[in-house]
Amino acid sequence: MWAVLAVLGAAGMGAVLGGCDGGHRFPVCRSDSDCAANEAAPICFDLRCVRCRYDTDCQDGQICSPASECVGLSSKPRPSDEAGAPNWDPSNWQECAAECKEEACLERCSERFKQ
Repeated sequence: MWAVLAVLGAAGMGAVLGGCDGGHRFPVCRSDSDCAANEAAPICFDLRCVRCRYDTDCQDGQICSPASECVGLSSKPRPSDEAGAPNWDPSNWQECAAECKEEACLERCSERFKQ
């Protein structure tokens, strides 16, 4: 009796699982051809479509990051005026302070982003 129930249970599970469409929550790839239609991530690496696998997959002046994205080798410092204040429009205190090189600049950032 138990054997019959076990067989029926296994058959029932097979039917339930067989009814799934086989789709994946996250698409996977097996080769670069699976990613060919995706211009932003044309390379298959570790079962997912990514922008790069090696530095040579990126444009000149870029490297392949650990997240498999092409990033610039260096970022140019943002321009500043004679007093060292950023010549750009920071949206918060952290952005403003990150560009400061002296105490007076930090004070201007604090003044601008008072809470």
